[in-house]
Amino acid sequence: MHATAHSVTSQLAYTVHLITLPSGTVLREYVAASGIVFGVAWEGPTLPNLKATLGEAFDQYVAAIATRRATPLAVSNDTLVVFSAGHLRAFAGYAYLPQAMPAGVDASVIQ
Repeated sequence: MHATAHSVTSQLAYTVHLITLPSGTVLREYVAASGIVFGVAWEGPTLPNLKATLGEAFDQYVAAIATRRATPLAVSNDTLVVFSAGHLRAFAGYAYLPQAMPAGVDASVIQ
């Protein structure tokens, strides 16, 4: 992603990596103790590269939005939750894999 990592915050069941992309967008990766990224959140002047950000879940995302063109964008199913809103120079959103969430961690932490 050609990004700069700024800080790491550790919780009991997960770690948050704070990353600033070259565009100025700030990306937070939520990583389980097992090393699996179970969630991401972003805010900034541009959207992050969602293909790189969502990884293997990107194809699910593309399939889910194939018939949607509304803003804000919201996708929610058993395997993927994505919310993305904003306009030029002011984007924000989050995505997570419900089945990959560590035990005892609520999805509301991804923000």
